Amino acid sequence: MSADGHINPETATFRSSLRNVLSTRHPKVAWVVLAISLFITWFAFDMTRTAVIDHSRERFRLQTDDIKTAIAKRMRDQEIALRGGVGLFAVHPEVTREQWKTFVDLLDLAENFPGLQGFGYAEQIEPHKLDAYIATIRDEGFTDFTVRPPGPRDIYTSITFLEPFDWRNKRAFGFDMFSETQRREAMERARDTGAPAATGIVTLVQETNRDVQRGFLLYLPVYRSGAFPDAIKQRRDELTGYVYSPFRMNDLMRGILGVGDKDIHFDIFDGRQQREEQHLYRSEEPGKTTGTAIAGEIARTTVLEFAGRQWTLAFSAKPGYTSAAERRQPLLIGGAGLLIDALVFFVISFVAGQQRKAESKASEFSEESRSQSIRNRAIVNTVRDGIVTVAADLKIQTCNKSASRIFGYHMVEMLGQNLLSLISEPTAARLASEIKKDGSGEQSLFFSLTDGMIGLRKDGSAFPLEISITSMEVDETILSTVVFRDLTEHQRVDRMKSEFVSVVSHELRTPLTSMLGSLSLMQSGLLGAIPETAEKALSIANSNAKRLINLVNDIIDTAQMKAGKYTVALKPTDIATIVRSAVEHNEAYAKKLDVSINLDVFSGAAKVMADSERLAQVLDNLISNAIKFSPEGESVDVCVLEHDDLVRIEVHDLGPGIPDDLQEKIFEPFFQIETSNNRGTNGAGLGLAIAKTIIGMHNTTIRVSSQTGVGTCMWFDLKKVDASAGKEEAKTPEASRSQQPA
Repeated sequence: MSADGHINPETATFRSSLRNVLSTRHPKVAWVVLAISLFITWFAFDMTRTAVIDHSRERFRLQTDDIKTAIAKRMRDQEIALRGGVGLFAVHPEVTREQWKTFVDLLDLAENFPGLQGFGYAEQIEPHKLDAYIATIRDEGFTDFTVRPPGPRDIYTSITFLEPFDWRNKRAFGFDMFSETQRREAMERARDTGAPAATGIVTLVQETNRDVQRGFLLYLPVYRSGAFPDAIKQRRDELTGYVYSPFRMNDLMRGILGVGDKDIHFDIFDGRQQREEQHLYRSEEPGKTTGTAIAGEIARTTVLEFAGRQWTLAFSAKPGYTSAAERRQPLLIGGAGLLIDALVFFVISFVAGQQRKAESKASEFSEESRSQSIRNRAIVNTVRDGIVTVAADLKIQTCNKSASRIFGYHMVEMLGQNLLSLISEPTAARLASEIKKDGSGEQSLFFSLTDGMIGLRKDGSAFPLEISITSMEVDETILSTVVFRDLTEHQRVDRMKSEFVSVVSHELRTPLTSMLGSLSLMQSGLLGAIPETAEKALSIANSNAKRLINLVNDIIDTAQMKAGKYTVALKPTDIATIVRSAVEHNEAYAKKLDVSINLDVFSGAAKVMADSERLAQVLDNLISNAIKFSPEGESVDVCVLEHDDLVRIEVHDLGPGIPDDLQEKIFEPFFQIETSNNRGTNGAGLGLAIAKTIIGMHNTTIRVSSQTGVGTCMWFDLKKVDASAGKEEAKTPEASRSQQPA
């Protein structure tokens, strides 16, 4: 209103529009729909807010279950390893120090049991045999050896073997674990039950004044007969010692979980009480603080039972566990809902009019055509796949219920839509081109996920799609029937299958490793002479066990790559050292197949950003492939070349070569080229696929140049460390051999 009391024209126009909106000219259904839509908006806001919280809690539960499962599995694996040690004493009671070291080396603790402090054997000694025991150990070269702590006791249990026998484990050599209360309780429990027994919280004698960690030990008894005695008294009488493992808790958790979940904090308590004196492990590094994730802290407590002990695992989410984007979702839903509610109120009359027109048009059909339409629709609507028909202009003429369900539209909404609006670009244009290519006769087309077919739902979400199209001429008009299949569930099942394969492979690796260790120990002769009739069978079993472990490792790597869990740790690495090591590793294999390896490394030293273990895996695969496809008497050339700020690694062979149409397929999982050369070429076809992925994670790619009947060259480039910062992408060095591309 102006100062003289007159109403501004803009204000009058707004009030007139508002009166029209609220007038009775709008049907009652509009008000009813508005009320319902407002209720739905509130309900959607509340449901979204609840879903965000529930999703965070469910994700938290799954992550904490994974942590608990990983710890439990590691403890089961450790029990299996202990039983392997007991088995060694069962078949060979007088185990020597060298035999024990060989056995533990074959277990490969660093690879299969990361974070384990050691693997040892403690011998039970009666007081009257103590002096003789000490003298025996001293005769082995340990002149200062004695059993600690000193003093008379009813029984002694001295640590006799402990591998790896490094400076830290040497501190425990000769320690009488039976003299300490926590250790004694677990040892007596293991002795009387014959089952694995874990201690409570202890400070290992391996600890120094730096980086002191809480720890525990796991024991398994060794009986004189090698069998499990029936009565407790027999078990005590026949006990000869304990196979055991000490654990430093921080090292163990790093070995099991790696860096772990950075957004979850957890504590481990020995027992069911969460007291400070029972605190065994905290996931945070010293000096870091913990806190809650959101109001109403996301936390849970669970109990892990193993080896006669109970651990309480207390988990809590860190601040920011629920992201800001997730917390904004309910507000966005509410705001968008209110806007839509207002629009619905204004368009309701138009929608009602359109509906009346559609009903009027439908009433024009004859009773016979209506009946036939009902029968056809009943048939089509029972199909799970979406079915639509389109004319030459690609406008949808009919659709079934499955099509409306798949794309999220009402069936009436789909009629008249352009078929291409349901398909994402650029494949939509290709689809239209294929449909119109043959407009004068019948044709059939099929597009799978490999063709890049992605559907678009009404809400804008995308999903994988399989499409089949049949076109024919009806009454001088080309009609196409399009069948859609939603592959979302298919992909989910495929992921579950991949995860199942990964889990099974992990479960196979531990017993296979233990079995390979035992086979290798038997083959080495440390357990006694092997009959000549059994040597060949033992060699075959050992070879097959190694092949099976390599296959399991490849399957695990492939599953991790597919799940996005495969990582590399790039750091400055001497490339020449890695290449030389890979060549040395394959020399025995080359000699077996009567193939020589020539190594050509440029003078000087260069470091590249690489993961040395992963890069060694790639080189081992490329070199072994070149060897096994090379004819007898020929050679494999491995070259390391330097050009500007790049280092190139090449592997050349004089084998049968790779046809041009297969040079890309060889990097696909499980793909193998048929060849007349069967010398050692059996495999799963995973090596090159894994190698290509690893090299890709090094920001480069494996390239191949091959000529049938001449040979093959595979190579890749790595940037030097001193040239990796502040420079533009380096040019590819010129090829150094004829088999490289121009």
